[in-house]
Amino acid sequence: MSHVLGVCPHDVTQDPEKWTAFATELRARGVIDSSFAPEPCFEKFAQGFSSYTLAYAHPLHAVVLWRRFGFTPIAAYKDTFDEAVVIAGKQIKSPSLAAIGHARVACIHGSPSHAAFLIDLCARSIPSPALCAAKSSYPDVVMAVAQGEATYGVVLNSVWETMMTLRDRVRPFHTTKTRKLVHVFMAAPVLKPRTEEVRRVLTSMHGDPAGRAVLDRLGCSELVPVTDTDLERMGAALETCGLRAAA
Repeated sequence: MSHVLGVCPHDVTQDPEKWTAFATELRARGVIDSSFAPEPCFEKFAQGFSSYTLAYAHPLHAVVLWRRFGFTPIAAYKDTFDEAVVIAGKQIKSPSLAAIGHARVACIHGSPSHAAFLIDLCARSIPSPALCAAKSSYPDVVMAVAQGEATYGVVLNSVWETMMTLRDRVRPFHTTKTRKLVHVFMAAPVLKPRTEEVRRVLTSMHGDPAGRAVLDRLGCSELVPVTDTDLERMGAALETCGLRAAA
């Protein structure tokens, strides 16, 4: 049987080769005989859910894989959460979350950043924005704010850190700290009998030089266990903020 590793498009655009190295390490450890083909399109990534043996998915996709496709949560990066950076146009002298409910906000609807943003607003009892400029990429979000199409914008924290020159065109003024959303390694039903074995292999990779080298390239110090209970909590957090559809 051919096993396929699927990886969230957020994480393949900068360095897809690191995931090829990860797939090679999985083969060496006898986890799965895995092939990996980078998929930069979220729609096509989601269309391939049923073909993945192991998937690294953003939180909304992870919940879908768990609830609809019978996948099992395995592991996540240690102390790495999906958060949002909220940006404003440089012409806005005093950007404010309190005023955001009456402003046009650029975002990727149904994305981890959108979810973290809404969860943060909910926790602060701030109404969600009534006006949304829906975009398909984070550079488009930044440009919408820079060019005045939207007053504010929402960008995934990990993506914001890679925007060297583009982000100079806007002003970041708030970063969420919800600590509720994570990307998760999810195992397909075919791996159900080996769930604990796969989890044990992934969460022990940091314990030897070869495993540490692969994790370092992924920007991860260690993988930690994720369970059904964690997915239940994440799903509840998403429902609280009103998001069920994933980008």
